[in-house]
Amino acid sequence: PTVGTDVPVMILTIPANGALDLSIKGDGLKFTSGLGWAMTANKVNSDSTAVAADAMRVDFAYYTG
Repeated sequence: PTVGTDVPVMILTIPANGALDLSIKGDGLKFTSGLGWAMTANKVNSDSTAVAADAMRVDFAYYTG
């Protein structure tokens, strides 16, 4: 993704010092061109404010079946 210009398909807002556990049920989400993600400091789609590397932790899991 190009931060600040691409239009997000999904936006997840996580509060400072918070966490998010997201589980997609059923058929899940399908992306024909793959999956990309970006993290910015502010909520607006056009934001490109960097987040410090030590200010985040991201774990991904996916199912290919």
